[in-house]
Amino acid sequence: MVNIIGSSHDDWWYKSAGSEILRAIAHRREDIIYLGADVADMKIGNLRVRLFHGSGGSAYARSYKMQKYLDSIPLEERPHILQTGHIHQAFYMQQDHTHCFQTACLEDQTPYCRSMGLANNKSVWWLDIVFDDKGNIHSIVPELETFEGKRISLKRR
Repeated sequence: MVNIIGSSHDDWWYKSAGSEILRAIAHRREDIIYLGADVADMKIGNLRVRLFHGSGGSAYARSYKMQKYLDSIPLEERPHILQTGHIHQAFYMQQDHTHCFQTACLEDQTPYCRSMGLANNKSVWWLDIVFDDKGNIHSIVPELETFEGKRISLKRR
């Protein structure tokens, strides 16, 4: 099962056709759950996760936009894991009790990114999460797997 949220790449469809393309795709696929446009909260046991795509360009420091977004979430609503997107750059930091992951992408640099001087970090985050016997989080250990220099081919099963 795959959980997805909408992104800036999907906005053109909404603006031109007036519908959410990812909602339509998920409606026809049993293996995809559409959680909404741009932001969604998930709970897995006692683990709270927020997915946030965001918009705008890169900041002067990789952590800046993530820190500002996290600061905008009231303390009592902050997730254990914040996963952000949009700038196609991998980054990790822990602020307070939130593990923050800037998720990269799985595509080669596009002509648009090249024209804007933006690199695409081809990578994925793997998380090793250990829970105690009450379902509380004991530890979260991130690992970044990179695919730089490799062409990625997605094949249909």
